[in-house]
Amino acid sequence: MRVHLKGIHRVRVKLASGATASYYYAWRGGPRLVGEPSSPEFLASYTAAHASRRQPDGLSFHSVIAGYKTSQDFLRLKPRTKADYLQHIARIEQKFGDLPLAALDDARVTRDFLEWRDSMAASPRQADYAWMVLMRLLSWARARGLTLYRPPERVERLYHADRSEKI
Repeated sequence: MRVHLKGIHRVRVKLASGATASYYYAWRGGPRLVGEPSSPEFLASYTAAHASRRQPDGLSFHSVIAGYKTSQDFLRLKPRTKADYLQHIARIEQKFGDLPLAALDDARVTRDFLEWRDSMAASPRQADYAWMVLMRLLSWARARGLTLYRPPERVERLYHADRSEKI
């Protein structure tokens, strides 16, 4: 029986002897797979690589993000809100995904969060929305005992709406 394994990246290289060899990776930039395709060790290394990719270590902020994405708090959101959250979560994950959870015990991490939000000040409404999503992630983690981080009480918003001319 033939099994289609999604995302395998094959690289062909020319060896010093002049022969060509193929190396297989679980995905582009991913771990190298052991054995030849269709062998049991190849399938086992593929499965192990993808299992480790889905299961973040519990020591980084990435684990909080992954936990929130699978929680009922996130799954109960309307589709449009989920889509908006996922855009901001992707930004948060890119910036803070490898942040150790132990760093959240240090009060100076708030400064890093605010600097990140201020770096998006060109579009203040989106910056405030990203800040709100980050605080939602952190409060979710605190409620589940993953961190003791307390968000700042009052953070001035960047966006202020003035609809007085509409009235």
